[in-house]
Order: sequence, then C-alpha cells, then structure tokens
Amino acid sequence: MPDSTNSRQTIKAAALKLFSERDVDDVPVRQILTAAAGHRNISAISYYFTSKSALIEELLTDGANLVNERLIAGLTALEARGQAGDLRELISVMVTSFSMAGENEESAHYQRFFNRFALRHQHAWRKIVDKSLDSGYRRLLAHIRDILDQLPPIVLNQRMLFLLLMIGTCLSLREEAQDIADPTEIYAANVWASPLALDNLVDSAVGILSADVSRQAKSVLSRSDLSRREAAPAVSADD
Repeated sequence: MPDSTNSRQTIKAAALKLFSERDVDDVPVRQILTAAAGHRNISAISYYFTSKSALIEELLTDGANLVNERLIAGLTALEARGQAGDLRELISVMVTSFSMAGENEESAHYQRFFNRFALRHQHAWRKIVDKSLDSGYRRLLAHIRDILDQLPPIVLNQRMLFLLLMIGTCLSLREEAQDIADPTEIYAANVWASPLALDNLVDSAVGILSADVSRQAKSVLSRSDLSRREAAPAVSADD
C-alpha cells in the first residue's frame, strides 16, 4: 500500500465528516474507509495512522494548531494597534479564531467534531488539545484577567468555561446551518444567515464575562473558601 499524502487526506476528510455527525465511538473504521473512496482495506487506517485513536488525535491536533495560530495572529494585531485592553476586541478575536465554518472543505466539519469530542471525552480532549492551544489561550486569558481583575479568580475561570461552551455550541450550530441545502428547514439556519449573528454572539460573550457578581453569588463566596480557590478553566490556564 503506497504512502500517499492524498490518501491520508482523503481518509482524514472522511473521518472528520463522520465524527462531526456522530461520536467517535459510534463510527467504525470500516465506515471511515468506505466513505474515503478507493480505500476498502481495513488495514489502511493502521498503515497511515497506526490506529483509529491516532487518527482522532491528529485531527484534533490539526484543528487546535490552526485555532492557536489564528489566536496568536489576532492577538498580535490587537497588541500592535493598542487594542489589547478592549474586552470586545479580544472576544471577537476568540470567536473568529474558533470559527472555521465554510472556509474550506477540510475545515467544514471541524467545529462540530471539536465540540462533540470536547463534551463527550473531556479528559482525552484536554490531554490532546491543551498543549496545542496553550500559548494562544494563555495570552488571551492574560489580557482578559488584566481587564477583569476585579472579579474573583474562580468567578472569572467559571465564566471562561461557560463562555467556551457557549461559543463552541453556537459555532457548531452555525457550521451545521451552512451545510443545510434549504436553510428555511430549521430555525437555527435562519439565525445564522443573519449578518448580525456573529456580532451578537460576541456581545453576548462580553456580557457573560463582564457582568457584575450578583448579591447571591457574593453570598456563596463569603460562606465558603471558594474565593481563595481557582477553578480550572476548559483549557489549562495555570500560571
């Protein structure tokens, strides 16, 4: 079986599409190879990737590296313009960096795969993705912490987790909507067809982070040691 870049890419593209539709555990190797035209030999996975797990890790790493590169480029541009202290600009860079829907065929299914895997396989996701996203995410988080330094660390870290979950889910729905032949079929497709949608998502994300800590939340913090602890955000952010 010749080692071919095209063959590897064909298998990766087929796997990515299937993994975006169903959990990785529900997609057998044979189905991946059937979807990758010309690959009927089940040993093709082990030949090109050593295993299905290695294929999944490569897809996650590819996507995470791309997001990290985009984060770094966006943050560098903001810093050069003196806008790294603007929370909305930072969140806009974050959303843009994670949003790959419709950019090209290879990335057309990545957001759904990434989000589905993160929700269903959190330990494996963090082990694989943390190292690839680490530098860009740390840099982003450092700027956000400087702006929102009045928030208790646990509050900010929990809000960052909520933010990542919201952005990941919304961008997954946006990606799915762009795959639908007739966008009037579902309400979500009509939402994402609006030119307002991404800006409104950014505004909503800013609201999540910058909202005042409520009287109820302050009461909880005062009754426990929570204010002295930092909850781990979705991507490692330890100093």
